[in-house]
Amino acid sequence: MIQRERIINKVAIDIQKPATGPIIYWMERDQRVEENWAIIYGLEQARKHQVPLIVSCILASANYEQLSTRQQQFMLTGLKELEQQLFNLNIQFILQTGEPITYIPELIKQTQASMLITDFNPLRYRQQWNEKLIQLLDVPIIEVDAHNVIPCWIASNKQEYGAYTIRPKIHRLLSLYLTDFPKLQPNSYGERLQYLNSAMQELDNFINNKLQYYNQRRNAQQQMHNLTYHHTCTLDNYQRSASHGKCCIVMPVKIIKMHS
Repeated sequence: MIQRERIINKVAIDIQKPATGPIIYWMERDQRVEENWAIIYGLEQARKHQVPLIVSCILASANYEQLSTRQQQFMLTGLKELEQQLFNLNIQFILQTGEPITYIPELIKQTQASMLITDFNPLRYRQQWNEKLIQLLDVPIIEVDAHNVIPCWIASNKQEYGAYTIRPKIHRLLSLYLTDFPKLQPNSYGERLQYLNSAMQELDNFINNKLQYYNQRRNAQQQMHNLTYHHTCTLDNYQRSASHGKCCIVMPVKIIKMHS
């Protein structure tokens, strides 16, 4: 496969020592499964090392609270569809509200993850997040450009003056990178990831006792704010799909753990 990824920290990938913990893909900019090179790369690495792949999507307070109720509902509906697609690929999906700088290191620690994959985002706030994560994490951080046909850092390594300066560079590389997306195949190693029994008991309690109130409250503006600001360990912070019940989870990170 043409290289569309790069390592952004100084932690080298040890090809002699196979990974033992899951691979985590922090999905932020490219919230989709199909035609997503980060998903493709994550599945390749998961099969190579025979470990689970986890997709983590974080609704950061600073960004999420700026959305209108309609925009929030549109995003959550899309994530619901995404969750089903990931389930079909045997990929765990975790939806979380909070700050990525706090949540990602805790997720890495508690799942004993061996690698963090993230999609490329050139905006300042995201680059600042990356810089902080580089200081906090001791696992390889792989950045994949799932947004552009040609990865941005390959198309040009400097700020261009205009379209006339970057156009020839893109044309030279276009035939190399303008390829078909491979068909996604389910990950055979997703069953290795398990959740703490207490977490599943809490989820079952929510489904059996509190899900009946969800339809009446899910579109309320106040409920949206509660979801954003009060992401503590309460039953109202848990959701899961009625179709299969064990893949899409909104939860605090502290209840996620890899069994040894």
